[in-house]
Amino acid sequence: MGGPVQYEPRDDQGEEILNLLEERTGLSSRRWPNTRMREFVALGAESTDLDPALTVIDPDWADHVTRLTAA
Repeated sequence: MGGPVQYEPRDDQGEEILNLLEERTGLSSRRWPNTRMREFVALGAESTDLDPALTVIDPDWADHVTRLTAA
């Protein structure tokens, strides 16, 4: 089982990118009140790194989303 990966959108485009990540991967994210952070728990070690999926959605995703979990 893959470990959790946390991302935080920097702007509205970042929110949309993370929404598309959920939609396209079928993963849901855990969210906390009063924060924009989302935590994804991917199953299987091969799917822990969601950065490639974000790159497919938007090659400039890092301009809009901060990865909080070390790569």
